[in-house]
Amino acid sequence: MKTKDFSKKLLVALTLMLALAMNAKAQKSTQDKRVMAFQTVMAMHDTTYKNLIKDGKYKEAIAPLTKLINILDTTTICQDTEISPEMIKAAKADYLYDQACCFALTSQKKLALATLGKSVDSGYKRYDNMLNDNDLASLRKDKKYQALLAEVKDRQPLSVLKKSAPYAQDTVKMDTPFRYESKDSKCLSVVRRRQSRLC
Repeated sequence: MKTKDFSKKLLVALTLMLALAMNAKAQKSTQDKRVMAFQTVMAMHDTTYKNLIKDGKYKEAIAPLTKLINILDTTTICQDTEISPEMIKAAKADYLYDQACCFALTSQKKLALATLGKSVDSGYKRYDNMLNDNDLASLRKDKKYQALLAEVKDRQPLSVLKKSAPYAQDTVKMDTPFRYESKDSKCLSVVRRRQSRLC
């Protein structure tokens, strides 16, 4: 009699576990489909604006950029997928930057500066790109551009380090002596690649 009860309980437990597994798989499938749909729409508008820019149609490129920014502003994809809010914010900063470039290239200086400001507010951090980008040449003498450039420069790792507190002198004797890595070190090449992506 006890064996029958145990078998029933085991069967119920296994059925419940199977149902939970199937539900989790269905949710994962739904998430995957949602991510695919999001990426497809983003890729479509991204390709459109990049092709327009490539053809020198900067004014026409503003509309698909606006769509991309609006999608990123209204999406809730971060809530139930692996796409993080930081990824969305970084993408938005880049699209705003490109839109600012389009405004600058179509002689819309006020809109270019305002949009560049939104890009910096969203976390744009590629200082060297902003400093040397010929698309923004018409803005370079403007005080607002210079202030935005200075703000982006302050986000660079070296600037952050310079502003940090001085190092405390270490009085602990180290068993392992300090040594510099060779310039061909694999570890250093990884650090250099990461740094170049940040700038």
